[in-house]
Amino acid sequence: MVGSGAGAHRLRADIEISGVPQGVGFHPYVYRLARACRVDGDVSNVDGNVLIRASGTRSAVEEFLFRLSRQSPATPVSIRSRLVDGELPQGFTIGLDHGGRREVSDDRAVCEACLADLWDPYDRRFGYPFTNCADCGPRASILTGVDWDRRNTTMESFRLCSGCAAEHADPSGRRYHAEPVGCPKCGPRLTWTARASTVEKAAPALDGAVAALDDGGVVAVKSVGGYRLFADAADIGALARLRDFDPRPPALLMPDVDTADALIGITDGERALLQGTDAPIVLVSTVHSAVGDVIAPGVGEVGVQLPHTPLLHLIAAALDRPLAFITGPRPITDDDEAASVLGLVADGILAHDQRIAMAVDDAVVRADPGGVTRLQRAGRGHRPRVNGQRPTGTEPVQRHHAQVVATAAEHDVPGPFLGVAYDALGPGGDGTYWGGEVLLAGYTDFMRVGRFAHAPLPGGEAALDHPARLALGYLFGLESLGGQAIDPELTAPLLARFEPSLIAEVRRSVDGSSRASSAGMLCEAMAAVLGVHDVNSYRGEGSRLLAGTVGPDDGDAPALPWRLVRRDGLWVYDPAPTITGALTALAERVPVGRIAAAFESTLIEVTLAMIADVARRTMIQAVCLGGSVFGHRRLALRMLDALTEQGFGAFLNSATAPGQDTVDYGRDAVADARDRRERR
Repeated sequence: MVGSGAGAHRLRADIEISGVPQGVGFHPYVYRLARACRVDGDVSNVDGNVLIRASGTRSAVEEFLFRLSRQSPATPVSIRSRLVDGELPQGFTIGLDHGGRREVSDDRAVCEACLADLWDPYDRRFGYPFTNCADCGPRASILTGVDWDRRNTTMESFRLCSGCAAEHADPSGRRYHAEPVGCPKCGPRLTWTARASTVEKAAPALDGAVAALDDGGVVAVKSVGGYRLFADAADIGALARLRDFDPRPPALLMPDVDTADALIGITDGERALLQGTDAPIVLVSTVHSAVGDVIAPGVGEVGVQLPHTPLLHLIAAALDRPLAFITGPRPITDDDEAASVLGLVADGILAHDQRIAMAVDDAVVRADPGGVTRLQRAGRGHRPRVNGQRPTGTEPVQRHHAQVVATAAEHDVPGPFLGVAYDALGPGGDGTYWGGEVLLAGYTDFMRVGRFAHAPLPGGEAALDHPARLALGYLFGLESLGGQAIDPELTAPLLARFEPSLIAEVRRSVDGSSRASSAGMLCEAMAAVLGVHDVNSYRGEGSRLLAGTVGPDDGDAPALPWRLVRRDGLWVYDPAPTITGALTALAERVPVGRIAAAFESTLIEVTLAMIADVARRTMIQAVCLGGSVFGHRRLALRMLDALTEQGFGAFLNSATAPGQDTVDYGRDAVADARDRRERR
């Protein structure tokens, strides 16, 4: 008997919970909580929701409800309960599923209890790199079917030993129905392949990988959701090999959070994110640390992650120093592909015999002031956001309209609102590319009210990877808006940096090139104008390096000159005075970081000027920001602060990553709004 207080008045609670994914150990959690609170009843799935019946004394039921709402291993979408007089049979049971489907949770970082098993020399899972339980471990990445059941995972071929089978069947333990459960007897095993040798036993395999890393090698590790390449973060030669494979800056795997704080300095918000069950890569400023000069030169921030699997904990503990790692252009899950692709880079491959069913990359997040977690790349624990069932509408949704609607939808901003979409490129409705747009928008339609001046794309969209070409395009083909041209004497030092053949080619091509009103394009061009970067090795590198030049003492840099004109009923920002001002400051030997900060100030002043006029005429005070340019933290925060100081309600997306995820979410929101409009 679980219940108590036979003579006391007894209540029964009928509870319906929605939005709890499979694979988070929710049912055994409810079972253990019921026993701890001394209530009777049962828990089951019905039509995709979790139904709980609980009875006991009033105090027991109230404690059960209180703890259920605050200590759950998953955050439900809703909890509805109804209290009635009555009681249930003694005991508490876990029932069967009765129809409906629940989403399977993302892979979860190893929990403290499993870490204790990992480091306990008397535990049968001591040093076992695949230790997990119902509260942690792989989930979505090993799922092969619909329902969370061992036969629907890549653990199906691993037959449970008697000890693991007993744990799997015990509802009072934390491994009850933990489908990835295993041990050294019955679970996955490591393999180490270096040159022509393969070692299958776990300890020698791990030792081989650790020795290779300790010796300055590059090692491919089969982790949760895909392979990653690791190297000693202090080994310049190994880092160069990582960059040869993927030119984007690597992230850092720190042994523990205190090491991260000592080497880089982290905020309380960053510490909380690093230690969360999602285990994301957290972007941390390197302004006050020399680490960035080695790992991500010129960028001003570096991605940091803590070990989130038992295997990574074992590697990190053995080396006790930061490791640099990359995934590459995409996660590789197939062992043969890893051998053929990563084997060209790595000195060895640390793999295992459990198949990965679905590629899962690390999410990248940033901790902004006010406790805001801003997603920079979707991944484990932060999947692309969708608006439920996709609408059926087929009417096209313009990219930049979608970006600002995504922000509005996330923050429940009612339309109409002002939208500021600063992005790279997207087809506009006038035969040009857009990307520096101010919109008067609702969820179904929009009107363009401001833009950046048109400039050519010498060589087409590929020019986005060549800031030097873009800079020359602005010099030779910027839209004429009646202002003063850029002084040739100021441009002479800039032109002297470039090959005459490149200059001649751009001059010939500007008249026939596509044209764009893109803020992202202007940022890339400014990187070349200031001598920061001329040719990108990855998309957006120029503007990222430009932002990285801004130092902690440059925040008060006044804006460069700028000009707004009216053209065809729109406010148009003419950047010619801005480019002239930047070249003048450069000639006067003003530090590049100071000029870059002044350029940010210019973008903010221009934006405020464009929206202020529209706000006066429409009385609209809500401003929704969107687009990849606002992925630059400093500019985004300064823009939000400036808008707020001017009395606007300023919003920026945080639950979707800049780029296609945000566009898709916004397009779904627009299509849904249009569907609802048609049904009225």
